[in-house]
Amino acid sequence: MNKLNEGGFHGHMSHLYENPELTFKQIKDVFERASAGELEGTEKTDGQNLYVSFSVKEDQAKAVRNKGQIKAGGLNAEQLADQYKDHPNPNVKNAFVDTFKTFEEVVRNIPDEMKEKFFGPDANIFYNAEVMDPRSSNVIYYDIPTLLIHRAGHTQINKETGEISPVKSGQFESFAKALSDSLSKAQDKVVDKKFNVQLNALKKLKAMADGQAVADFSDRLEKEINKYGISDNQTIAEYLAAKLKAGKLADLDIPEHNMVLLVKRLIGELQEDESGAYKKVPVRLIKRGLEKEDASKVANLVKAQGAIFKQEMLPIEKIVHDFAIDILKTLESAFIIDNKKETERLKKEVQKAINIIQASEDPDREIRIDVLEKQLEKLKGVDNIYTATEGFVFDLDGHTYKFTGTFAPVNQILGLFKYGRGKVQALPDLTMGGDVSKGEAEFFYKKPEPEQPYMNEQDLEGEEEVAYVFIPGGFKPPHKGHISLIKRASQIAPNTRTVVLSGKEPRAEGDLQVTAEKAEKIFKILLAHEGLELGTLPGQVELSYFDPAPTGIAYKDTAKNRELNRVGEPVMSSSPMLQIGIRAAEELEDGATIKVISSKADENYGKAFDSIINKFSDVSGKKFKTQTLALDTEDVREGEKISATDMRKAANDNDFDKFKTYLADDLPEEQAKAVFDIVREAVEESTMAAGAVAGSSGGAFTKRKPNEESIYTEQLRKIVRSIIMEEKENMLNEERQLRNFIRQILTEDDAPTKSTGINKLIDVLKIILPTVESSYKTLTTSAEQRESFKQHYVKSIIDTLAPQDAIRDAAGGESPSMLGGSALEEQEIDVKIEDDEDPIKADPMGIELDPEEDEAKVKIAKDGGTVLKDPEGGKTDIAFPTIPGLDETGRDQSVDAYKKTVDAVVRSYRTLHNAEDRKEFKEYLITNLLLYFDKFEADISGSLPDITTPEYEKQVASRDQFNKPVSENIEEAIKNTLRNSILY
Repeated sequence: MNKLNEGGFHGHMSHLYENPELTFKQIKDVFERASAGELEGTEKTDGQNLYVSFSVKEDQAKAVRNKGQIKAGGLNAEQLADQYKDHPNPNVKNAFVDTFKTFEEVVRNIPDEMKEKFFGPDANIFYNAEVMDPRSSNVIYYDIPTLLIHRAGHTQINKETGEISPVKSGQFESFAKALSDSLSKAQDKVVDKKFNVQLNALKKLKAMADGQAVADFSDRLEKEINKYGISDNQTIAEYLAAKLKAGKLADLDIPEHNMVLLVKRLIGELQEDESGAYKKVPVRLIKRGLEKEDASKVANLVKAQGAIFKQEMLPIEKIVHDFAIDILKTLESAFIIDNKKETERLKKEVQKAINIIQASEDPDREIRIDVLEKQLEKLKGVDNIYTATEGFVFDLDGHTYKFTGTFAPVNQILGLFKYGRGKVQALPDLTMGGDVSKGEAEFFYKKPEPEQPYMNEQDLEGEEEVAYVFIPGGFKPPHKGHISLIKRASQIAPNTRTVVLSGKEPRAEGDLQVTAEKAEKIFKILLAHEGLELGTLPGQVELSYFDPAPTGIAYKDTAKNRELNRVGEPVMSSSPMLQIGIRAAEELEDGATIKVISSKADENYGKAFDSIINKFSDVSGKKFKTQTLALDTEDVREGEKISATDMRKAANDNDFDKFKTYLADDLPEEQAKAVFDIVREAVEESTMAAGAVAGSSGGAFTKRKPNEESIYTEQLRKIVRSIIMEEKENMLNEERQLRNFIRQILTEDDAPTKSTGINKLIDVLKIILPTVESSYKTLTTSAEQRESFKQHYVKSIIDTLAPQDAIRDAAGGESPSMLGGSALEEQEIDVKIEDDEDPIKADPMGIELDPEEDEAKVKIAKDGGTVLKDPEGGKTDIAFPTIPGLDETGRDQSVDAYKKTVDAVVRSYRTLHNAEDRKEFKEYLITNLLLYFDKFEADISGSLPDITTPEYEKQVASRDQFNKPVSENIEEAIKNTLRNSILY
């Protein structure tokens, strides 16, 4: 049994993406309701939390801040004041005490029978409330002093047993209006009250002006979940499980049962133990039966659970966060008199904070800068602050959720001044006024220049001041040779600016690209490990990535240059030597000394520099002293250069063990893994392409490891060469046939075709094929099970798309005929499947059921209620088909595959309004499914079924013509290669 992990005193108020049980359809529904102005909830406020109740027995109010206080009966006004007597900010104490006293006065004016109804006889129910006092403001400044009672998060205590439990939302709403009315009438009787005491009013978000905006957010969500074969009806837990298994856990070879438990632990899902309590999956259960090395890996993963969850959830978090920013733009606080004025104040405060953080130079500066950069990425600029509200709270299926928009990053940035960050102390606000400029920030926060000790002029004799030390190279990515070179350079000239120069152009290896941005992230990790500081001051290391620069030479009037239309255009260069010359000419004084340092493996850099700097000296009229040094570093190992190219190749091959040999031996494993992940950031863990989609110039799809195409191609080349050498007299003919055969089967060109219908089909096949293949290949008992699966699945897809054809035909549209007619279309339909007993829904993580539960949970009732969807995504009254005489196990398995994949089919199909596009989509969808079922069956048994379509027969005939003339040697070579490749 599973349960959402809800922490905190009153339960966790979640963001949508924090509930693993939530489906993506539910998230999209929230988007739709909010954008249409139909989502009801309350304003989320930025005050201080306080739980309040009233004891009719003692005739006094009670307050609590934690469970211990509620079990002790709560604090009265004097006790609450005593708790805050030593608080450094007296305004906080005054706010709590004054608010609480007002609450007590108000409630005393409520009739006793109503008091008992609202609070119980002796402070049995405590209400989740918020103190909002201008004297003790947090981020947002409220004008109206208020004790605001929220509509969720309340708690109650059984005084006899001491049991504390939440007040259910339905229970509270049953008397919420009566409570609100009673508070309103009672406080009218209070003279000189300092605070309003009120229930948070329900309101609806304003509808979005742009109807397309919500569609864009839903599309972003769709694209993200489609990467992992997830449909709308599946949950966040299933998305995370699929993503973890395809990525971070892909190389962890442990039994499926252990893997399921590990995934449950990583996504924060709780399980019910023998006592009925919900707890995290114990690590000992996950590690049970594992080898020592695997058990250690599991323990490390569990230890990093929080970071892993956040990292894997980040794409969904960004989508929900961006939607929240958009939907909250027009939300105004009921407790601020001038919302526009407060919004402008917040903008100024945030800009001031940014200036100060950037100007500060204390030891914790880098940590603050890191926080600032992450929050600015979420905020997307100070001008994006449109509202002075913290957010919006709403209920969905018994859970309380929140939208926080720009408040979250604003709170994190300003919190660096009030609270600090972990062990990092709060940054003192030394400036006066709210409009501090960058110059003022630097005056207050920059380090003073260190006092220079007295030096005798004689001490300086023979010492030569070096203006710059330049280290040119590619550095994509940087490795231990590069870092050792920088370290040696800083030791040679410790008080000089060391500049690492590299072009902005990315370096590629297969599907992997290492950009300047990635290289900079890696440099930060590796240099920090060596105790080197990034920056532009003497003694620091500056990273400089440059664009190509003009050489001062123009393309001459030649035939080739005329053809390329570049005669007279400047010749551009990405040479780091050229950049050094440019910087020297622009920034350095006449007579300055420049050092250029390289490894001995790259000593030609220094030689090239001498000639280039002389040219810049002539142009600028400045004379520079130059020194070029080629140093022994870890670049050279056993006579071989450590190459960034080889490092990229190891990353592209997902070979972490080899990759980390290019990093410092004492670099911690987690930092080495962080570098590895940065390099591989943009690599798709798997592509699904192997063979042309019938009817297109693009490819059909299967699972594929990164960059194994190049390995596979090289294998084929070697085999082809050896065979051609042996069969010289048939070489030309057989080579041509071989190339055609390979091209027909293995083309991976995803370029758009001339048909929109085929382009849509390509995207659909990428999504549905892994699920269909996985479901089909689990049926290993008999070929009859697989044949039943295939025919029922194809039939269900045909029947899903067929009703729309009849409608269009009646309206004079396209013909309802499909694929030249199929025997499958004539079968009777008399079976329905029980949707509620879907074993995937019963346990979305796929954990094995106990034997005694198996029959009850997995059985699919023949008189259930699963129906097919129509092409517009709605349900029809057509039951899932059954074909008499075919195996029932195969049919039931096809139901599961259909439900997981049909959404992807109908979503794409309903966007096609051109008759020819729809026709091609349908015909080639069925044709490709049949071709793939052939392949899946060949993987298992090698036998081919009889089901067919005209286009399928054409494709098979086209394929077979290349099989017959190929010699036995070539055919065997192909089979061997395919057997060893990623296709099988």
